[in-house]
Amino acid sequence: MVKSKQTYSSSDGSVKIRVHADGSKADILLNEDVNLINSNALEELLKEAEIVYGFENAIEFCKKEKIERERGEYFPLALADNTSWEAEVEIIIEPLECLLSPRLFSLNDLSRVRYITTGEKLAKVKTGDGSGGQNKNIFGRKIKDLASDKNFLDTFLGTNVEFDTRRNLIIASGNGYALVENGKRISVTDNIFLQQDIIDGDYEIKSGLTLEGSLFGSSLNVGGNLKVQGKVENCSEKGIIASGNIELDSADNSLLICKGNLEFSNLLLNCQVFADGYIKGTERSSISGGELQAGRYIEAATIGSESGEETIAEIGISPYLKALMILISRSLRQSNWNYKEPDNTEPLVRDLKEMEMKYLKALPDFLSLHREEKKITGYIDILPPTRLRIFHLTRLINNEGEPLTFELVHSESN
Repeated sequence: MVKSKQTYSSSDGSVKIRVHADGSKADILLNEDVNLINSNALEELLKEAEIVYGFENAIEFCKKEKIERERGEYFPLALADNTSWEAEVEIIIEPLECLLSPRLFSLNDLSRVRYITTGEKLAKVKTGDGSGGQNKNIFGRKIKDLASDKNFLDTFLGTNVEFDTRRNLIIASGNGYALVENGKRISVTDNIFLQQDIIDGDYEIKSGLTLEGSLFGSSLNVGGNLKVQGKVENCSEKGIIASGNIELDSADNSLLICKGNLEFSNLLLNCQVFADGYIKGTERSSISGGELQAGRYIEAATIGSESGEETIAEIGISPYLKALMILISRSLRQSNWNYKEPDNTEPLVRDLKEMEMKYLKALPDFLSLHREEKKITGYIDILPPTRLRIFHLTRLINNEGEPLTFELVHSESN
């Protein structure tokens, strides 16, 4: 058991020092008149107890409380600066620019919320106690080191933020929307939870999104990962775009574009899917109709349509960039762009040129993939008519169970 107090005595018993183990206070007891105390003995006791700070604090305290030194009674010898001191945090961002919770009931709530970038200042932190002290205990150690103070960190610092000890600021360590919970806990959230369906909407979200509903006839551009717990139906005009991964249950007649991977649980029906990573379904999944392009591999239990519609599955160079270039080109055609009045389309043209350069640079990365990573797998079957393509190699599936080359893996069901 750790003692809360420890007592040190001089060899002749004339002086005793009682030290609080937390460094907040030390008391002294004099059994002789103060003028008769051996200064060397007192100095040795202070050295033994490791007390180096807080003597002036004790003198001021005794004056304020009118404490008289009496022989045979303990009185304050040293006091820490202020053990009751707590950090004061002043949030810089306006309250209306902050989310109160990462869970929303309407995407319209995001229109007022400030998007934060890495390094941005979020709050000022006052670390002094206002008394002119040095924030030390009687052992000369700092009472508060906010960078390692669990209470401070838990109270004020949420996700994607950090404490800058040099400038006494809370700053963003990642990108996302400003979030202040309980009026004081600051976060930069890179994922929003939406508790509704999105119907006939057109939204751009700079962070990731977890949709606890469905998407119907909508366009959505997400700046991170997208997870849809409901259905995705008839989202084909501008499509569903994510700069991260997409995870969903099923999609029907929709355009899905992601820079990462796309994972689905049940069915992709007549969809256009473009993913720079892989496209992967579960052991009960099915890809029926439509066109899928992945940068690595495509896997599903069944690939192909029982109704006879053609299904195209392809492994190629950066499908994500390819899809975005198609969308931009479509926008340019729809705007009736011409060289005489280019002002309204200059940003689109500039974006298109940048993507073309990135697409060309993506070729070495694609070629560096191991041969076994570039594959298309139907766990149970690949139904005709299905067109399989890896880079420049194409294979038409006209009969069920037709053998495939080693670059395309097809496993029969046991």
